[in-house]
Amino acid sequence: MDPISRSDFRQLIDVEQEPCLSIYFPTHRAGVDTLQDPIRLKNLIREAELRLQERGAQAPLIREVIGPLRELVDQYDFWQHQADGLALFRTRDVFRRYRVSFQVPELAIVARRFHLKPLLPAAEANQRFYVLTATQEAVKVFEANHRSITEMEIPDMPDSPIIAPATRGAERQLQSHTAGRRRAAIVHGHGAGEEDRKQILLSYFRRVDEAVRRRLRDEHVPVVLAAADYLCPIYRQANSNANLLTDEIHGNPGTIPNEELYRLAWGIASAHFQEDRTKAADEYHQLWHTQRASKDLPEIVAAARQGRVKVLFVAVGVQEWGHVDPASAEIVQVEQCTAQDQDLLNVAAMETFVAGGTVYAVPRDEVPGRGSVAAIFRY
Repeated sequence: MDPISRSDFRQLIDVEQEPCLSIYFPTHRAGVDTLQDPIRLKNLIREAELRLQERGAQAPLIREVIGPLRELVDQYDFWQHQADGLALFRTRDVFRRYRVSFQVPELAIVARRFHLKPLLPAAEANQRFYVLTATQEAVKVFEANHRSITEMEIPDMPDSPIIAPATRGAERQLQSHTAGRRRAAIVHGHGAGEEDRKQILLSYFRRVDEAVRRRLRDEHVPVVLAAADYLCPIYRQANSNANLLTDEIHGNPGTIPNEELYRLAWGIASAHFQEDRTKAADEYHQLWHTQRASKDLPEIVAAARQGRVKVLFVAVGVQEWGHVDPASAEIVQVEQCTAQDQDLLNVAAMETFVAGGTVYAVPRDEVPGRGSVAAIFRY
């Protein structure tokens, strides 16, 4: 799987060059089925060539854009290291590819901008979460989605104090030692009281919280805490991340295999995702007859371009073509796609995403109102 960050999305969104080619298709992880994948790409390349010709692209430009894609077809090793879906983006100056751990539709779209809507589950908060494991010895952070979990690097993560057992007959004292590279103090608590130990841990977790906050920045992604019972309230006291979920994984995470840690964390995160989505759908139904909600696509696109969309439900596997009229700035829907048109659902989703709104890319029958799009406005 290739991680896709918000910055990746912003870079792809900012590309505006004629033509922008976006190709998606499901792939296979192993076995004889992997032999189907290069054939599928070859067929999509043919479709892309036709769409480029329809937009008036000349043969030299078509060869230049398609060339790197054709080279992939015969790269055996490339096809032996796939996930569940592949996304390819190509202009004369850009070539990006992403293996994703979820199914994507089979598409070849040519427009002035990349078609990014099918990739939203890879980067949006309704599919991603973090797992923070805390012990007395170390804190680790994992990035996860509905299929996988990967440990992250946290720059400036502080080293932990080591709290040794009480030494018989010794008076309580705190001793700090440093050796070699710069480290946090190693604390020996000889007969140290419970309150002293809590204060040491609280100070440590506060430094951890600062490092984690710098790494995660302002991402609105839920965090699942895994720690022993007695450490959970101490870490929560130090925590400043509003996205830390209430439910926890109890026990020593150092003894929990990653597979089991992921299973427990996904149970908590998935319930949170479903609860949030249900609340958003309920809010839409409460507001749909007011000016705070709409299922009118031109109105939603205009609001998204102004940064006014708080929550967007958008149908995957569906395209609604149109453009912004250069004279009136009105959103114009069309039946047949021409060179000036884009998928307006993609425009609404990308503008909402970049502006910090929540986007739920779902099957059409799960969009409130049963249309292709539904939105709640900030104002």
